[in-house]
Amino acid sequence: MRSKLPLAVLLAVAAWALLALGAYVGVRLQSDTSKKTLVFVGDSFTGNYRFAKPQRLQDLAETALAPTWQVFNYGRPGAFALDILLQLQEAQRFSGRVDAVVLPLFVSKFLVTGPYARLDERGDNLRWLRLDSTACDVVATFGTELWKKLVIHKAGLLFAVYDLLQYAYIEAVQSPQERDHMRTNPPERRVAIEAHVIGHARTWDTATLAPATFLDSPAARDFRLFVAYAKTEHIPLLIALIPNGDPEEIALQFSPRAKANLDMARVQMLDWCQQQGVAAVDLTDRLGGHVYDDFTHLKDVRGNRVIVDAVQRWVAGGTQLVRQLAAAPQASWAVKRTN
Repeated sequence: MRSKLPLAVLLAVAAWALLALGAYVGVRLQSDTSKKTLVFVGDSFTGNYRFAKPQRLQDLAETALAPTWQVFNYGRPGAFALDILLQLQEAQRFSGRVDAVVLPLFVSKFLVTGPYARLDERGDNLRWLRLDSTACDVVATFGTELWKKLVIHKAGLLFAVYDLLQYAYIEAVQSPQERDHMRTNPPERRVAIEAHVIGHARTWDTATLAPATFLDSPAARDFRLFVAYAKTEHIPLLIALIPNGDPEEIALQFSPRAKANLDMARVQMLDWCQQQGVAAVDLTDRLGGHVYDDFTHLKDVRGNRVIVDAVQRWVAGGTQLVRQLAAAPQASWAVKRTN
């Protein structure tokens, strides 16, 4: 019995290795090497799970950029700044090359009001960290806990078949499931959404947004790592600034001070993008409340089209620097009410 146990372990590892290889090959075969590759990165807003084909961000963008571009979406729920950097590296691994990257970014992303998490709870994305010269600036910021997670997840890269299963689940199950949940919108969910709005309103009413605390927050420092990596790899980056939540709810339920803080964050985020030499487009006035499901996720394809239109114009312009700023940002929330 003892002699058979190591053999069983080796066979199990070999089986997982074959599955992981199959997952890798399967994803790579989706990539058309004759086309340029654009990837979306970000959190659940980017993940776009309330939409099914052909209304997802990646579907609309691929149609708009045809026939010379292919588009993939690596956005995942709960992603933090370092997760987003690692999503780009995962895209490079699976797609072979990335010619442009788009990050829809809430104007609140640099605001840190409590303990700051650099990665999602388990840190699974660390398995995609490239351990080459580009990793030096990233790993130099790791403490003991992140080093431990890095070792564990790198050792578990063999079991990356999990990522394929997650991808298959998102493609085949989660999107319809989310859409069905959205359509029913039961009372308990409406209560949760209302509580979410009230919590955000309180946060922004008490926020301190001096540049020293906002643009040099832990989140901002991690996003600088993401921008620096994209530059090192010569990958053009577009940051699409999006409202901190449903503009209709903000107009109705946020205090004047909270709205002023949001507008200040919007201006500071655009300034930060300019300082970093990153293309940025301001979409905060173009995403009305009528396209939202809950406070922070879209439900109407018109919202996706706003983002894709900005991406299309950026690509048509040669992925050059773009900076759009409303003439009177302090009044931006006054026009958000819709019928």
